[in-house]
Amino acid sequence: MDSDHYTEREVRQTLKPLREVWLSVRLESVDTHKRVSVRALLDNRVIGLFMSKKLVEKQDFKLEKLVKPIKVRNMDGSDNKGGSIIHKVEVNMYYKEHVEHVRIDVCKLGKMEVIL
Repeated sequence: MDSDHYTEREVRQTLKPLREVWLSVRLESVDTHKRVSVRALLDNRVIGLFMSKKLVEKQDFKLEKLVKPIKVRNMDGSDNKGGSIIHKVEVNMYYKEHVEHVRIDVCKLGKMEVIL
């Protein structure tokens, strides 16, 4: 899915999920082919894929600017302190025998690195 199609929606960030499901995935940069293993939170209430700004900077993933920013709101409706999403990254994601080319929105995620 291309993140640019989500420009009209708001992303609502939950404070604490009721049940957490974590997956071990590998992410591969499409330009350098550098791979990193991360724990990703599987969250079926989220529309889209998200990666932390910290992980992007640490792994030197190539940022792509979005055409329009995506507003991030908390579950209570207040604006998220991390601000709007203005970048995405393009990676290959590996989970067990499955490989998928994905575009992931970049935002502040606190201690989490990836939300699927």
